[in-house]
Amino acid sequence: MVIFVSKKQQSSEKDFLFKFLVIGNAGTGKSCLLHQFIEKKFKDDSNHTIGVEFGSKIINVGGKYVKLQIWDTAGQERFRSVTRSYYRGAAGALLVYDITSRETYNALTNWLTDARMLASQNIVIILCGNKKDLDADREVTFLEASRFAQENELMFLETSALTGENVEEAFVQCARKILNKIESGELDPERMGSGIQYGDAALRQLRSPRRAQAQSAQECGC
Repeated sequence: MVIFVSKKQQSSEKDFLFKFLVIGNAGTGKSCLLHQFIEKKFKDDSNHTIGVEFGSKIINVGGKYVKLQIWDTAGQERFRSVTRSYYRGAAGALLVYDITSRETYNALTNWLTDARMLASQNIVIILCGNKKDLDADREVTFLEASRFAQENELMFLETSALTGENVEEAFVQCARKILNKIESGELDPERMGSGIQYGDAALRQLRSPRRAQAQSAQECGC
């Protein structure tokens, strides 16, 4: 297992912690996306992931500091039984295909089914058409992938792990949607298996005023 964790990011305070997955066929550039997101550079010597790789980074989403714990799963079939165990309790996922490979696009339905069955029905997923820099070799159009995303209630972006285009935006959009669902009450960080935890900053303290209000109401008999 290869682990990418910035010491600076590791020590920063956070409001929330989200568990993320990066899933899709082998060769789609999942590890390169993770490396580009964490290190802000392209991973030249990328080999197929064996098992899983792990990355961690804190991002600012609308003034909230969210730590993403990201599990990059192997795309090869022989590792599927191992990597499926990492799906449990995931709050968000990047579902990745290669825009120059029709085969990786055709496999998306299977990956999506696994994510929703093994993680949760509420998992927030963004579809990423990677290798946007290879547009001349494209086999999957933007329009058909966009339709697939709409039909399956997914967000959608085309990304390039090489240039960095839309890489951070993919993670931020996914995290922002999770935050919106927390604020609307659709997701509960205190529910076991939600893939969400309160961090060590301000939002953890929000429960204290609630308890104080409840105690005050009891004391006055309201």
